[in-house]
Amino acid sequence: FNLQNLHLLPSWRRQIYDIVEHRFFERFIMSCIVFNTVLMALVIFPELETADTAWWRNFVLGADFTFVSVFTIEAILKLLALQRSYWKETWNVFDFSCVFATIA
Repeated sequence: FNLQNLHLLPSWRRQIYDIVEHRFFERFIMSCIVFNTVLMALVIFPELETADTAWWRNFVLGADFTFVSVFTIEAILKLLALQRSYWKETWNVFDFSCVFATIA
């Protein structure tokens, strides 16, 4: 979601905006979404709790924490940069809902 009159923003907000709108940031977030989806698809229910699968459980827990952290930081940065305009983009509302549901 593009803001208008970017030159009127405080420099710190403009810097955050430039980060969250950069194509590498978008690609990184999209890659995290894809990898997180693949990881969720690989999780087995009911989980096999054996000594041989302990490494997998630890890996999944670590990856989950990492992805939650990445998506939370993304939401915070976008909220700082876009402020009220953040809520005008439906994907941002969806992302925030997912982050909130995960943390709560």
